[in-house]
Amino acid sequence: MAEPCFRARYWNLLPLQSVGLFLFLSIASSIAGTITAEEPNKLPGVIELSRALNEFPQLPAIAPAPHDWPWWRGPHLDNHASASVALPGLTERSIRWQHEIPGRGHASPLICGDLVVLATADNEQQVHSLLARSVSTGDPVWQTDLHRGGFQKDSHRNNSHASATPAFDGQRFFTAFIHERGLWVSAVDTHGKILWQTKAGEFDALYGFGMAPALWGPLVIVNGDNDRPGAFLAAIHRQTGEIVWRIKRPNIDTYGTPIVVNLAGRDQLLLGGSGSMCSYDPATGKLLWKCAGPTAETTANTVAFSKDSVFVTGGYPKPYIAMGIRADGNRDVDDTHVLWTNQRAMSYVPSPLYSDGLLYVLNDDGVITCLDEAKGKPVWSKRLGGDYSASPLLVGNKIVLCSEQGLVTAIAAGRSFKELEQLDLAEPIFATPAITPAGLFVRTLKKLIRFRD
Repeated sequence: MAEPCFRARYWNLLPLQSVGLFLFLSIASSIAGTITAEEPNKLPGVIELSRALNEFPQLPAIAPAPHDWPWWRGPHLDNHASASVALPGLTERSIRWQHEIPGRGHASPLICGDLVVLATADNEQQVHSLLARSVSTGDPVWQTDLHRGGFQKDSHRNNSHASATPAFDGQRFFTAFIHERGLWVSAVDTHGKILWQTKAGEFDALYGFGMAPALWGPLVIVNGDNDRPGAFLAAIHRQTGEIVWRIKRPNIDTYGTPIVVNLAGRDQLLLGGSGSMCSYDPATGKLLWKCAGPTAETTANTVAFSKDSVFVTGGYPKPYIAMGIRADGNRDVDDTHVLWTNQRAMSYVPSPLYSDGLLYVLNDDGVITCLDEAKGKPVWSKRLGGDYSASPLLVGNKIVLCSEQGLVTAIAAGRSFKELEQLDLAEPIFATPAITPAGLFVRTLKKLIRFRD
């Protein structure tokens, strides 16, 4: 999963400490935007940057294969399986293979061609790695160690040091890890070779990190929100590793993953948190519109969207809400574009799921609520039991839910609740599963499991 796997009720135990956040870039240098690990951390706060895209090499379009699961929330960023994909039976007989994964990570698996790709972290040796397994057998193909040492001293008990799901543009895998108090982005080719590594900015949050990189055009975009001086949003060129733009964000600890989708006739970089739901121009980082909510401070998930609206939920502190917002606004849209708010249906960690006029909101404590898109009114609500960090996944007319206790449940999508099937894997699940024609891939705390009929 991209969002950190935190239990929301623990977040108010300790305040985060103050620390400077810095990002150095030499525009004149041919290595601008790429910083080595040996450079000092005692540097001033965020320096905003804006460079024109025409200063950088043009790149082919982002082009994963049609049936890949190439990044957080799948090919269309909505956590929907492709229309041709059916959900395998949730039975022991449907398990084609299961293998232990070294280290620990809550990042979702990527399915790219004949590879399953995972981010993981060896906590004892303090090594961040990207590893590839065979789709057909689960056997190791390659493993690349990206960082050694420099793990964060503090992280939430339900987070990991590898919670950010990588992204794949058809040629390169992009990872985001915290190393030596910095947010580092790496590009790795399909054979496991490191192409470049860039320090996007300093980052040192008490509850860790889990925001996945987002891809758009020639850019890989990362969120560096935290409550220390220097919260930022940055875009890096996919080929060169140079920082193209960087903007300051409010200094609030928030853990949402940005996504870029085309809404209301324009590409919009959407990010909830820091007290506002914001839309940015992905080419420049300039603000398009914003509104207050869904909480005064923190969200830890990813927004959902329809053809012309955005749905966001969170977080901490109370009161927190789910809300629907029209996406065709400009600047401050508090009084003009908020469609509805709902204070009884919210989620902190699992991301909401939108489909066919309905919004499904699964909260951390195991209550799933179906809301009507137009007015935000509850259609039905059901207590499932257990705790949830993984986000709901839509496969045809079924929704897959994975609990931290190891239950994998399929329910019917639609205007009435119906449980269809369930399997107990008897091992905690924090990562959101991925699905392609090759099967359903579920990452537990220690294993990767492939289901296929």
